[in-house]
Amino acid sequence: MARIKVHSTICDHEHVIESLPAGKEIIVRVDSSCDNVKGLSDMKVPINEILTYGENSVCKMAYRSRCTATCLVPTAILIACWMEAGLLSKNLCKKMGPPYIEFCDL
Repeated sequence: MARIKVHSTICDHEHVIESLPAGKEIIVRVDSSCDNVKGLSDMKVPINEILTYGENSVCKMAYRSRCTATCLVPTAILIACWMEAGLLSKNLCKKMGPPYIEFCDL
């Protein structure tokens, strides 16, 4: 199981994503303070859909749930799925720390 915390500072929400492998799918659960993101919980994501961004069930559900373009959760869900599918090393993620966006020269 992968567990990821997302601190969405722009909208002041926090989210916890848990992913579990289930055959050819990844089961994703999301605990969130955002009503829009709550719609992304209890998803079954086919492994064959996680390689690309945009035309997959995660992005489609984010669109239907009215997540904004600045929402980090859909990407975090895909990262969790990549870890469960063995496409991204959990050890590497722990070692390197969380990805982040830095605002420079604003």
